[in-house]
Amino acid sequence: CGIIGRNLAKKIVPYLNDFKKPILTFNDDNQIEENTCPCAFQIRYQGYKGVLMINNDDQDETIQVRPSMKKFTSTISTCLYVCDDGYSGPKLGFLIKQYIMLLSGLNISDEVFIKKQEEYFHEIISMCDDMNIAIKYSLYFDRIDLIYYLLSNNIQFIQSELQILQKKALESVEKLKIPITKSRLAFGVCDP
Repeated sequence: CGIIGRNLAKKIVPYLNDFKKPILTFNDDNQIEENTCPCAFQIRYQGYKGVLMINNDDQDETIQVRPSMKKFTSTISTCLYVCDDGYSGPKLGFLIKQYIMLLSGLNISDEVFIKKQEEYFHEIISMCDDMNIAIKYSLYFDRIDLIYYLLSNNIQFIQSELQILQKKALESVEKLKIPITKSRLAFGVCDP
């Protein structure tokens, strides 16, 4: 991974927060700290892609990238694109074929995966009748617009939309892509 100076990282954070809820953290005295900064950013910049971690010793506004981060040569754009901001948090994860194979190799019983898949099938089938499940999958598939109708108990109005979500969910099962609700996004970086 590459390195980004703390001052430059702090300048980037307000732009990230324009599109999200305000970020608040608490210090050791339970006082709110504003303008907190993530420890890593996933970026794209002039043909480079990868993760930049904060260098607390570097107070400058610099970025250092490793040669292995260079994917192609480009001088067209001078914009730094932040793909992910490095804040760990709850996020829908998926159990996919590769993970199942890895976990099976670690002696995790196939029954565990079968049970998860059966639970998922049950929820897909119940989606058009159970408002809580419909809301859950509306969030999973970024259909927040449907939640208003669900909360106003107008589930009949959006039956066709829910059936589209059901179809998407079934397609993900065919690809062995099963959502795992209690999952988090975490960044792993090599600390030199």
